[in-house]
Amino acid sequence: MIRSAKILFATALFSTISATAALADGAVMNNTRPGTPEAAAMASAAPLDRFIWGGIGYYGARYSFDCGDFSGVTTCSATDGAFGLQVGAALAFTQLAPNLKLDGWGSIAGVFGSGNYFPINLGVGVTYDALPVALFGGLGFSIVPNTGNTAVGLDINLMAIYPVPQVVKGLGLMGQLQVDILNENLLIWNLIVGGTFSF
Repeated sequence: MIRSAKILFATALFSTISATAALADGAVMNNTRPGTPEAAAMASAAPLDRFIWGGIGYYGARYSFDCGDFSGVTTCSATDGAFGLQVGAALAFTQLAPNLKLDGWGSIAGVFGSGNYFPINLGVGVTYDALPVALFGGLGFSIVPNTGNTAVGLDINLMAIYPVPQVVKGLGLMGQLQVDILNENLLIWNLIVGGTFSF
């Protein structure tokens, strides 16, 4: 009887130690062990249900126009480039799938070079935030007042966001590629780096 009790106690103790070790190993592998900086960062990260962004980047523009001589009309093109500033915001409307949200978004920018232009964009997009770097992609309507006229067309907006909640809750680092395909034979593209804030 006493020997059976000792065997039972030893078996229970071994099982408890094994389960505790397995949990600890899993926590280390996932970098989420309570008390670690990684666990604290994950706990303090704000979801990307709504966020704003701002950044600085390079804007390139390509103009196409008719040109030629007496032999006929041909198409020529010219390019321009300048640095600009952009601000924007996105708001999640609904959850399409786990970690995938449908967003409405808008942005405005100011670009000052040999010709000044002010891209204004409104559209819809999706945010996927299951990865360490959140991904945003959107399509929108673009209106671009510029020196001499106003162009309209389609905007394509791609963004990657790396959350840094260990600095400030909701803060992220952002990289963006954006292309505006416009009438008036105008194409504008930009590469932007900056920050985001989700709340």
